[in-house]
Amino acid sequence: MASIRPYTMNGLPRLVTEAETLKVIGHPLRLRILAILRKRECNVKQIWEMLEIRQPILSQHLAILREHGIVAGRRRGAAVVYSIVDPFVDRLMSLLAA
Repeated sequence: MASIRPYTMNGLPRLVTEAETLKVIGHPLRLRILAILRKRECNVKQIWEMLEIRQPILSQHLAILREHGIVAGRRRGAAVVYSIVDPFVDRLMSLLAA
């Protein structure tokens, strides 16, 4: 019988990393944010207007997504626009949209 090779990425067990990512994106509001960002880059104002939530709540959830490397913001003029930068999450959101 062939031995099972470790499923690793960057020296860490990849499944552990993916499980942690799933925990982070498992919040319903974060999934909604990611669904919006899957379609296009948006700034905070655009996202909170679409979700009809208070801006501080949105900022807290964006901070969590940023801390885990799932989204990133970049300056566009006076605003910061956000996009999904984690390829695993991008694939997951694509599957959820199908």
